[in-house]
Amino acid sequence: MRLKELDRLKSDFVSVVSHELRSPLAMVRESVAQVTEGMHGEITDNQKRFLFMAVNNIDRLARIISDLLDISRIESGRINLHKDFYDLMDLMENSLFLFDPQIKEKNLQIIREYSADSARVAYVDKDRMTQVFNNLIENAVKFTEKGHIKVWIHCTKNIVECAVVDTGVGIAEENMPKVFNKFEQFTRSAGSGAKGTGLGLSIVKGMVELHSGSVWAESKLGEGSAFGFRIPIYNPSDFAQECLTRGIQKASIEGSPLSIIVFTIKNMEEFSKKTTEGFAMTLHHMAENVLRNSIQHVSDICAKDDRTFLVFLPGLDRREVLSTASKSKYVLEDYFKIELKDFKVHIDFKVVNFPEDGKTEEEIKEKISV
Repeated sequence: MRLKELDRLKSDFVSVVSHELRSPLAMVRESVAQVTEGMHGEITDNQKRFLFMAVNNIDRLARIISDLLDISRIESGRINLHKDFYDLMDLMENSLFLFDPQIKEKNLQIIREYSADSARVAYVDKDRMTQVFNNLIENAVKFTEKGHIKVWIHCTKNIVECAVVDTGVGIAEENMPKVFNKFEQFTRSAGSGAKGTGLGLSIVKGMVELHSGSVWAESKLGEGSAFGFRIPIYNPSDFAQECLTRGIQKASIEGSPLSIIVFTIKNMEEFSKKTTEGFAMTLHHMAENVLRNSIQHVSDICAKDDRTFLVFLPGLDRREVLSTASKSKYVLEDYFKIELKDFKVHIDFKVVNFPEDGKTEEEIKEKISV
């Protein structure tokens, strides 16, 4: 218990110090940048060269502080995920674009291998998953001087797996069990080589595990490395349960109501005949966006299953929600009619309210049949 308490105090200390360093560091960088750009008078080329070095090292220090803050938040459970649906290929490509200058400078080849469009959509925190891809690709570029970097995304029925493979320096076999540990740097020699904090892969592991996933690594010294992760593919029922739990907890703490609109496609059999599985998933995601644009004051929107959408409206009672639900029903029907070439989708709805229709999560769950 004493060790756990000391570890918690250490994490709190790192978090506070890292946070407090950010603002003064940003002010220092801005001041140096202004001088470098000649905003406070002309400077010589030699002065500019030294100021550029200062800016680069300030940026490096900022990245170290950011990494320390992230790892302390992961360890203390203080990271809140803001999940939505994203094509993982888009996030991977954005990260590749970020490192494109370094990739071109080293003349590295990029090899891509992606599963079909609909299968790559995952329910993730965009910023945190982007951070995962950034760290993996940055490592590959940093430690690869020639050859290629291969990125791939493979999907099975329940799992999506992503990886970054390089032809870089590799890692010795005896060091592989420690690659995701904090502050580990196996390929850097003192005073030279690629510089970093040794926290990148540890952050990757933490972020992936926050998404209920797992990480893996393979490497051979002198031949290259492969780092990847697996996360569960979005499960509508699980997300609906997550939204319900979060909504009721928040309403209970604030002492306010929570209204849930349950939209149901009545002619589901005919609807299914009009769509393929992949197209149906795309329609559902687009329909969620339609509802989000149609309804104000929305907390969460999710497709509970193939035929049902749930809209969570915190702080509103049944009377306030009924007229909104009625209007949104017709907006949704019109949307499907346009997308399905005049096929009429019949939608019904009901409003379930906490605590009016149930004072516990189980009672509300039964009312909306999550």
